[in-house]
Amino acid sequence: MPKKNGKTPLLSLVGNYLLFGDSFERQINIYLAATTRKQAERCLIHAVRQIKNREDLYSTTTIKKLEGVLSIEHGDNTWNVVSADPQSADGVNGHCLADELHRWKGCEFYNALKYMLASQPEGLFVGITTAGADTESVCKVLHDHALSVNSGRVTDEGFYGAIYAAEPEDDPHDPKTWMKANPSLGTSKEYPLKLSTFRAD
Repeated sequence: MPKKNGKTPLLSLVGNYLLFGDSFERQINIYLAATTRKQAERCLIHAVRQIKNREDLYSTTTIKKLEGVLSIEHGDNTWNVVSADPQSADGVNGHCLADELHRWKGCEFYNALKYMLASQPEGLFVGITTAGADTESVCKVLHDHALSVNSGRVTDEGFYGAIYAAEPEDDPHDPKTWMKANPSLGTSKEYPLKLSTFRAD
């Protein structure tokens, strides 16, 4: 999905749902993964804002920043960040939220993170990204898999992929093409994409 369509706030909402709503019978851990801690913490900052807007959630939450690293705790449940070092993913268990997959080099970090789902009942891996140019990246692998699943060529009931993009044959001057590639166009309050902006460009 292109920039400024609210991907990061959406990812933070998913994380908060897991933190507060998926913990009735067990302790859960959520890890936010990106190429750098700074990038990962951008999503966590959105999550903190969302929590602070709900007193019933904020009153039961501990927000910490130790040695420059942000984390959120709700009871025994934790939400932390990991950066793109496969060793940082060793031994961690829980759900994984991945930011800007097109920046990830190769598949080693992604493969290491996949194992963290093994001990988490109904473990969830959610990735968001804008488009990238690296044809060897995990982003390209997942993009192609999404196309295969969505077209019915491949059956994978544990995978859901949504791609918002214009096709090569689409008219770049047609507002329908803009809407096709930018689902938040004219609707997002936090990242207001305006038709007038697209027309001006």
